Amino acid sequence: MTILHLIRSFGSERLGGAERNIYNLANLISKKTSETNIVISDYGIWRYYQEKKDFKKEKKVFLKLLYLVLMKNRKINIKNIHVHSNGYYIFLGYFLAIILNCRLIIKITRVGEGSLVNRKKEENPTIQFLIKKKLFQYICKSNNVYIQILSKSSLNIVRNFTNKIIVFPNLVKKGSYNSKNKIKDTVVISSRLIVRKNIDLALDNILDLKNSNMHIYIIGDGPELNRLKNKYKNNKSVISFLGYLEGEDINNFYKKAEYFVNLSKSEGMSNSFIEAMTFGCRCIVSDIMENKYTAGSYAIYYDKEEDFSYKIKESLKLNPEEISNYANSKYSIDLFNYSKLKELYKIDNSFTGSGSR
Repeated sequence: MTILHLIRSFGSERLGGAERNIYNLANLISKKTSETNIVISDYGIWRYYQEKKDFKKEKKVFLKLLYLVLMKNRKINIKNIHVHSNGYYIFLGYFLAIILNCRLIIKITRVGEGSLVNRKKEENPTIQFLIKKKLFQYICKSNNVYIQILSKSSLNIVRNFTNKIIVFPNLVKKGSYNSKNKIKDTVVISSRLIVRKNIDLALDNILDLKNSNMHIYIIGDGPELNRLKNKYKNNKSVISFLGYLEGEDINNFYKKAEYFVNLSKSEGMSNSFIEAMTFGCRCIVSDIMENKYTAGSYAIYYDKEEDFSYKIKESLKLNPEEISNYANSKYSIDLFNYSKLKELYKIDNSFTGSGSR
């Protein structure tokens, strides 16, 4: 059988968090099932091959392959369509699920301002937003539609839309903690550089510590990059803007960082937060439900009215090895509970113990 993944950005030049999620999920699926993983995105169509642990782009053009899937090639036997992007991909997934008579799983990546699922009432919503929300509510009522949330933090709000809810987290590759690799007073901020991520708040708090030994590595790019570089140009001895890095290069900084800081206004489940934990970083993150459900007692939570220096002192009580063990056991594809995967896709007879794709 086949799982069809719909994700708008897959295949772009740079591999972001959403794309890494697909790679990790497909790797997990192929390791333990005989399911085929196919991705449709704005950039084409890919198929995952377990022996290479990689996706290969199909040679056929988008519309032709889509036609074969829908009208002729029933051997593909799609039983699950998994939507990983907001916007029109939700409605494309719904349309395909009707035609193919299969399950539709819609992943809610974030509950917050501007999203279809929000704890607060949208202020001055546009007509376009209201139409999308009404259509989303209608889709959720269908018997074959399920909503995937990343943690139980958004369970109550999603219940306003449907009771067909599956809790399934983002997954990462296994990290490792080694105390010999850690460099004291080293901080990593790894994030898309956008306003919502509150990079200024994090940097100002760290700089206010007046710790001459502190060094901050900022990984990531985005529309805020140039403004931040200019704002903190007098702090070049303390702050290094590294820009976009590939996965293994990012891991090298997690390996040596003592601290990871993320004071984002809202999150779904932060990949960088999980990855940092797997490498035993002491994490100081924003005091929001999503972060608390992700890390429990293995992180420190900060509200903008609190004393950041106290949070640093509090984080020293955390045991890095215990942080690493906790995060790997819950979120790494090597140690993940496979029964949860079975629940996500309702896989019955295809659990083989080794993937052939």
